[in-house]
Amino acid sequence: SEFWEDFASYAGYDLNEKNLVFNDQCYFEPEGKTAGNQYYQMLIAYMESGTLDVLIMEEDRLQAIGASGRLMDLENEQVRTIYERYQDRLVYCRPLEENYGKEYVPIGIDLSGTILTGADEAYVEGAVLGINALAPHPEQVEIFLSYLFESAER
Repeated sequence: SEFWEDFASYAGYDLNEKNLVFNDQCYFEPEGKTAGNQYYQMLIAYMESGTLDVLIMEEDRLQAIGASGRLMDLENEQVRTIYERYQDRLVYCRPLEENYGKEYVPIGIDLSGTILTGADEAYVEGAVLGINALAPHPEQVEIFLSYLFESAER
């Protein structure tokens, strides 16, 4: 897609050396049953296999994933610069299981005003970006966020 090509160019990726995949096939309702939901199961498989860096979805869905402990706490040292740069856009959730903690944790970045949100874009109701707790390339997420926000300004 044009989005894929534009991001690859922006990031300076040599696609002969790097595999870049945008997958829009993982959909679920946060209040719905996840057992037997093949889209949800596919998403969890991507996350737990460590092959997925970023999730972008509506806020309630991202919070549901974050509550399970599957998203990186954005205060984590690996993504500290993202936390500091986007503090005014943080989205929080409280983990479901107490062994993950009892306090609200920053798990996402509100993407309002980016090229992905708005009346004619992919996320009409808004979108939030979260980082997989097992992300293989968390350092690349900052490049992607910069692309999303800078592209909206062009």
